[in-house]
Amino acid sequence: MSKIMVLGCVCQECDMEFAVNDYLTNVVNLDYDSDKKSEFENMELNRVCCPHCKKSFTFEIPMVFVSSKLKYAIKVNPQSFTIESDTGSFPEFLIPDGFRLREVYFQVEALEKHRIFESLCDDKVVEYIKLLEFDNSDALPFDEVNLVFDNCDNNTYCFDKYNSTNDCLEKYNIDATNIKLPLFDESTFSGKWQRINRLTINDYIKKENGYE
Repeated sequence: MSKIMVLGCVCQECDMEFAVNDYLTNVVNLDYDSDKKSEFENMELNRVCCPHCKKSFTFEIPMVFVSSKLKYAIKVNPQSFTIESDTGSFPEFLIPDGFRLREVYFQVEALEKHRIFESLCDDKVVEYIKLLEFDNSDALPFDEVNLVFDNCDNNTYCFDKYNSTNDCLEKYNIDATNIKLPLFDESTFSGKWQRINRLTINDYIKKENGYE
């Protein structure tokens, strides 16, 4: 675990600026940092409270979550939501070969990836199901609403819809029994960060089927 100092931010609810002056977590080893893992899973990690409107929300900063046991790393890169970056670049720090490398915009997306991998599911399959079963109004734009995987049981995929302050707006259960799911070879994506979400999943399907 490591932390960085942050001085101030803008409230996601009322748009007022306020001071933070605190250390926030920017790297979490999910195998060993049990307290931070619990905060992450409960959406309490790096939460701040606006002194003006009293609304609490996640302070979005660059972060990395790593699990050596399940062999994945997730990079949170909020700046890339407004400034295009090279998502496919190689990790700028040491991560062993064979890890699934994912880049997301916001921490709630990292939580979804974590839930998917902990459930031994494929995030590309989950994104494909969301693309088929939900309209864009339920899942976009990412800085206002996020449709997040919760769990999967006997081919039923459960999702939560959150707003920008991580309030749960609605819950959904999707029966995927009759959905023909694409197959993906993870080795196709090894060695580089991959941004797999609603806007990119069709590109991955095309690559897997030899269209690109």
